[in-house]
Amino acid sequence: MSKSKNKQSEGEGGDALIHLRVSATLKARWVRESRTSDMRLTTWIIERVEREGIGSTVPGGSGIEGKAK
Repeated sequence: MSKSKNKQSEGEGGDALIHLRVSATLKARWVRESRTSDMRLTTWIIERVEREGIGSTVPGGSGIEGKAK
């Protein structure tokens, strides 16, 4: 049954899917920054979140969505 597959992927070392809704402007900036780092966008986002945390959900806040470097 597919439920065992879902249960296995949640909390037992499997992958979990996360959806993010961000503005087109913010996504474009993330894409540019990830390409500058020669990384896939997903990998770049994960690295930033692990390094800096999520922070504020307000643009210009202290987290990953904050001002460009």
